Amino acid sequence: MTASFLFVHSPLVGPSTLRRLADLVATTGRAVALPNLSPMATSAHPHEVYTNWAIEAAGDLAPPVVVIGHSGAGPFLPTIAAGVGPGTALVFVDAVVPPESGEHRATESMKVMLDQQTVNGMLRLVARLVAPRRCSRDPAGPGRS
Repeated sequence: MTASFLFVHSPLVGPSTLRRLADLVATTGRAVALPNLSPMATSAHPHEVYTNWAIEAAGDLAPPVVVIGHSGAGPFLPTIAAGVGPGTALVFVDAVVPPESGEHRATESMKVMLDQQTVNGMLRLVARLVAPRRCSRDPAGPGRS
């Protein structure tokens, strides 16, 4: 059984952080998905949009699926894996590992750093990535409730 791969970039950056790795895996003949989840930043429900879009991107991948998350994607990986389906494996690449139970919360120093990098409530980098368009998708995603 050959695994398929879903690459999930950090909510703070775009998919280019994983592009070279995804392309390299694709050269082995494996099915690969690397969705651009950046537009979620303009949503009223960014966390739901982020996880639902990632799950949706795995829809065309044959199981078993390996979800590879980078950096800030880490806390979302268990939710994404649960949505992708049973037998989904997780790989954390220089990523935040969520606690076994309870919610993941940013440290005060991380909050201060992020606040210093925002404009109108959006990280400068993300604002540049999504500036030309607005997110209009339903947080539940198509066919989900």
